[in-house]
Amino acid sequence: MRDSVCLISPASRANAPTRPFGLLYVAGYLQKYGGMKTEIIDLKTSSFHPLSDVTRRRLENMIVERVSQAKPGLVGITCLVTEVKEVLGLSADIKGLLPDAVIVVGGIHPTMYPQDLLYDSSPVDYVVIGEGEETFTELARAISNGQGVQDVRGVAWFAGQGVCRTPPRPPIEDLDTIPFPLYEQIDIDYYFRPGINIIRNMLLSTAQILTSRGCPSQCTFCVNKNLYRIMGFKKPFRQRSVKNVVDEIEYLAKKYAADGFYLCDDAFCIRKQWTFDFCTELTRRNLGLIWATETKVNLISREMIQAMRNAGCVQLDFGVESGSPEVLKRMKKGITLEQVRDAFRWCHELGVRPMANFMFNTPGETEDDVQKTLALAREIDACYYSFGLMTPFPGTDIYEEVQPKLTVDEYGLFSEAHTSLADPRFRFAQHDLDLDKLVWKAHVSFNSLWRRASFLFNGVYLKQVLRSKRRWEYLSTLLEVFTRIVDYHWTHLKFALKRSKATED
Repeated sequence: MRDSVCLISPASRANAPTRPFGLLYVAGYLQKYGGMKTEIIDLKTSSFHPLSDVTRRRLENMIVERVSQAKPGLVGITCLVTEVKEVLGLSADIKGLLPDAVIVVGGIHPTMYPQDLLYDSSPVDYVVIGEGEETFTELARAISNGQGVQDVRGVAWFAGQGVCRTPPRPPIEDLDTIPFPLYEQIDIDYYFRPGINIIRNMLLSTAQILTSRGCPSQCTFCVNKNLYRIMGFKKPFRQRSVKNVVDEIEYLAKKYAADGFYLCDDAFCIRKQWTFDFCTELTRRNLGLIWATETKVNLISREMIQAMRNAGCVQLDFGVESGSPEVLKRMKKGITLEQVRDAFRWCHELGVRPMANFMFNTPGETEDDVQKTLALAREIDACYYSFGLMTPFPGTDIYEEVQPKLTVDEYGLFSEAHTSLADPRFRFAQHDLDLDKLVWKAHVSFNSLWRRASFLFNGVYLKQVLRSKRRWEYLSTLLEVFTRIVDYHWTHLKFALKRSKATED
């Protein structure tokens, strides 16, 4: 059907807990402003088990079959750097069955590197550059009406000897004009089932909310600043109104019986008064939800944490990254160790669980920097720790140091690069420490079984679960979670023993 659209999540995301926000927002926008029939294909499997190659191939075949049955005039596929080859293969399979279907790919990587998907004989017809709602809707309308796409801003395609593109599209200034994500088109049971991956290490039925777009930070390991520069955004940060955000939270809680929510902005609390007003509105509506978010230690104060706690906040996730002032400076993180200590102390004093993200393998990192990081981790006493290796994703400042650059065939190396040194080009530390062993040892040392299960003894959490409409789901899921946690520690114990034996030999 010429005026119908299929929006697709790659099969490799079948066990991912995060909602496909890009597709959900585009679908809602298409429905409200485009008047086109839309279907989201987002196949899911168990989030408690790794996705095998056999399962992934089976799901890919199911996706192609679904598209073949729908016979859409337009197919939209979201794409990360690790999914480029997968998306190209999926596009080719769809083209083989529906040669007249127009295939459009969007996402951060296609925005920054459209040439990876657009070339002579590519199965991809167009790439959306930047935010997709307005661009995809205009593109779909133009294709449906048999018009050219030259007047649609924010589009790229291959012609002649290279990639052509139209001028960048200005950002959507008023985010309240964007309809709520079209949740009814995805697997609600999967996404709202209690899990520990949204509010990390807390079993909860959780809605995910975006209150803003953009981030003013200059971190060298993040793609944001360069992404918005390519899109021509002079002031990338925009935020929805408090009312609009709380309306969505209330809608999701009532319609899908969510017991909490997670604000997954790039950096919440940027606008301080907005944050206080948000907490006031949450309290006024008395929704009875618990929630968490991620922010930076230089954006919060004791007064703000108190207001957030009073409004139901149970956890704050912080990107600490390093215990070395020199490393933080080189990464342009924009925070100090004193701000880190203050933020964690305030959380402990006020009864909010603080979670800490750290990374090793930063450019110029020395063994002394590593020891400073481990010392800070011990000092702040987080409720949960995440340790990873700095990954030089394409589009970041740090990726410019990678030589030679990775080819499309090598992008799969990024899939595990945050936990294992997948390629010699990814090593930036100056010391000779075994980085893989460092990460695993830190995970096991700091995240004890007791620490990971401590949420079960949190009074605020238990009260929420006992009054939940999903209380029986919690009981059935708890055994899976406990088994997963025990398996995690057993696996890493075997890893440590194996590495220790290898060292002795």
